[in-house]
Amino acid sequence: MGESADNTVVSTIDIRYKPTLAPEARALRDSWLKAFSEKAIVGRLYGENGTLIAPGMSPTSWLTKLRILDPRSKDYILSLEELRAIWIKLAKNYSTAASYHANYTLVAKALEKSIDEIETRFITVELASYKEGGVYWNEVTKKASSSKPTKEALQLMARNNTSSSRRELNWYQLQAEFFYNIMMSLETQRRCLKDYAELFSIDGQGRNNF
Repeated sequence: MGESADNTVVSTIDIRYKPTLAPEARALRDSWLKAFSEKAIVGRLYGENGTLIAPGMSPTSWLTKLRILDPRSKDYILSLEELRAIWIKLAKNYSTAASYHANYTLVAKALEKSIDEIETRFITVELASYKEGGVYWNEVTKKASSSKPTKEALQLMARNNTSSSRRELNWYQLQAEFFYNIMMSLETQRRCLKDYAELFSIDGQGRNNF
C-alpha cells in the first residue's frame, strides 16, 4: 500500500492481478468455474483390454452420489435401523472412493516413473551429442563445436520434452486427491454417526454398533 499527495491511501497491487481481484472480474471467474463443472470428467476407468468400464462423472455428480446425508435436511432423528442403513451406505461409498483413489494414485506414480525415465534418456542423449561421434563433435579439433548446456538448461529441455505427459500426470494426481478428500469426508461423517449413536444410546444399551 502507498499514499498519494493528499495522504489518501492508494492500492499498489500489481496490475497483472487486477483482472482477477477486481469485483467486476467475478463474471469471468464464475464463467470459468461453470465451464469446468460442466466439462470436467472425473473417474474414467478402463479395463485390462482397453474397454471403458467407468465413464466418469462431473465432480458435483460424484459429491452427490457419494454423500451420506441430505444437506437440505435441518433435523435428523435416526433409529438404530436407520443408522445401520446409513452405515452400510457409508462403508460402500468409502470403498468406492478408496478404489478410485488407489487406481489414480497407481496411474500417477507409474506415469511419473515413466516421465522420469524419458527425461533421463533425453539428457543422456543430449550429453552424448557433445562427445566423440556426436552431432556437435568436431573430428578435426577433437572437441565439441559448441559448449554443453548447463545442468539447469538440460533439465528444462527435458521437462519441455515431456510437458504433455506432465499435464496428464497433474490431472491424474488431482483426481487421486479429489477421491482422497471424499474419503476423509466420509471418515468424518462416520465418526459423527458414531458419536451420535453413543450420545443418544440408540441401541438402548449404549453398545457401539459402528
